[in-house]
Amino acid sequence: MSYLHCHHCGWSQDDFWSWNWKGVFKFWKWSYRPFGYNPISCILEDIVQYWKPRWIKFDSYWAVENGFKSNNIFSWALLIFEIKRQVQKFFRQKYWTYGSWLKAKKEKRYCCPTCGCLDNWDID
Repeated sequence: MSYLHCHHCGWSQDDFWSWNWKGVFKFWKWSYRPFGYNPISCILEDIVQYWKPRWIKFDSYWAVENGFKSNNIFSWALLIFEIKRQVQKFFRQKYWTYGSWLKAKKEKRYCCPTCGCLDNWDID
């Protein structure tokens, strides 16, 4: 997994996604991403983490920055927040896998989706 970003305009995307079908037979252990790192696994992990109704205390700065009125947040509100975040990430992701990034780079058809820059890419 790698974090891809453009030094020219600051655009970035989350880690590349991966699929791990070996974990399918252990689907009851969703909390460890049995399907690899992808939106489905992340949403299942969030459901396991936040499904139990309870109040969770967060840092005040993080809560306000993410649109919550107080730092004491109900778990289901966090679940909705995380699912929305994963759906948004799904539509923002330009290169879904490391293989798709390498293929685009090899075919010289990779560029920043925001500024179109070709040379200021970095993978961490």
